[in-house]
Amino acid sequence: MQEKNRDTEFHQVVVEKFQDIQSSICSALELADGSGQKFSKDEWQRPEGGGGLTRVFAEGDVIEKGGVNFSKVHGEVTPLMAEKLHMAEGNFLATGVSIVLMVHGLVHGNDATLVH
Repeated sequence: MQEKNRDTEFHQVVVEKFQDIQSSICSALELADGSGQKFSKDEWQRPEGGGGLTRVFAEGDVIEKGGVNFSKVHGEVTPLMAEKLHMAEGNFLATGVSIVLMVHGLVHGNDATLVH
């Protein structure tokens, strides 16, 4: 039981860190763009477990369009997941932040992901 509590606490710390990363990136991009435009926010839920926050920026002075997305999904490890990802049966949590920016061209990057 104590191990499960430690895992839950660890997962919460990681999730909060990724949410902070998303917020920091959005704030820095808004400032760097200089247009006064702000990221819109769209919260979503995954029926099988989890959800996320999509943040979109459009029509800035420097950033034509961009997204900074956070997701946290969880559920049961399927047999296919276990085979392909070499995971044990049980539950999983996957979380991360991804960035897509169009700045007079295209910059695309995936920041970080945790699967546990």
